[in-house]
Amino acid sequence: MQDDSGPAGRRVSKIDRNGRPGLVYPVMFGPSALGFLKAYSSFGGSAPIYTTGSMLEPTSVSGDLLRAAQGAYAYWNYSPELNTPENRSFVDGFRRAFHRTPGGFEMQSYAAMEFLDAAYTKAGADASADDLRTALQQVEVTSPVGALRFGTEQAADWDIYLTRVGTASDGSPALVPVGPYVRGAHPDMTTDEARAALAELPSGGQ
Repeated sequence: MQDDSGPAGRRVSKIDRNGRPGLVYPVMFGPSALGFLKAYSSFGGSAPIYTTGSMLEPTSVSGDLLRAAQGAYAYWNYSPELNTPENRSFVDGFRRAFHRTPGGFEMQSYAAMEFLDAAYTKAGADASADDLRTALQQVEVTSPVGALRFGTEQAADWDIYLTRVGTASDGSPALVPVGPYVRGAHPDMTTDEARAALAELPSGGQ
């Protein structure tokens, strides 16, 4: 692959100089991510791209970003194409309100508000900070990604999906689950816990 004067082209040329990889795992955000994806495509990159879902989250460049990332894979805790009643309701309402398809950051914000509402309902509107903290540790919410509660690490335990950039039900580009997925992932997973979760993955499908 040839180089160019821009940083995206220099990153792409380094991939080629380091040999023919079996896959490429970029981690960058916003305009940098868009520039890299465009350069990778224009210079004929053929190795499949795997990345984190946060790199492909809806932003001010989300339409161009996802179009440039068509066919790329991402591990993430959300897809607007998850087929649950709660997610269909969430996606429909979000599209009516904001005229675009939601991503994982919007789902996480929505789930956070569900947690706060459930905690205040349990502890009372005049609850102290300590009472609210205790209530948050006890409640469970039915979010767009299913039932959620806080784990022992004080973080929500998410299922992590293998997704691929494809087309959402409204025709817009989106992360679409292709399976399999890791159940109950959380930010503080140890290496042993992650290996155990990966060992439980089925040989195919979701």
